[in-house]
Amino acid sequence: MSGPKSETIEIRLPVSAEYLTALRLFVSGLAGRLGYTVEQIDELKLAIGEAFLTLVSRLDPQVGYVRIHWELGQNSLTVTLSDPAGKTRHLTTAPIYRVLDRLVEEGEVVPLEEEGEVRIRFPRPEIGRS
Repeated sequence: MSGPKSETIEIRLPVSAEYLTALRLFVSGLAGRLGYTVEQIDELKLAIGEAFLTLVSRLDPQVGYVRIHWELGQNSLTVTLSDPAGKTRHLTTAPIYRVLDRLVEEGEVVPLEEEGEVRIRFPRPEIGRS
């Protein structure tokens, strides 16, 4: 992919599990554009979707939006999901953290307790990179 060494994309979704399908469609489109394989796209959708559901399940819908920040670096795609209310500071103790950590075979899942965020990092595919 030509252009800047790093790009950022940010979306905000209401605190509602009803937006999971929209999030997964966005992940599919972006990951496909970046050259990820079907298996890698499925892994991305599952990990990001489960992180989103974990945040949503712990929040009151009245708090606003879950911020999903994508950083497309030269060597990795980093997705950070943020809790708008700062109430999910103990994600490392959540059972889903261990599940997410096992699901992400090629990348890593890092809960950032101080910020109430979950960061998921995947290596960028070699195809299409300049």
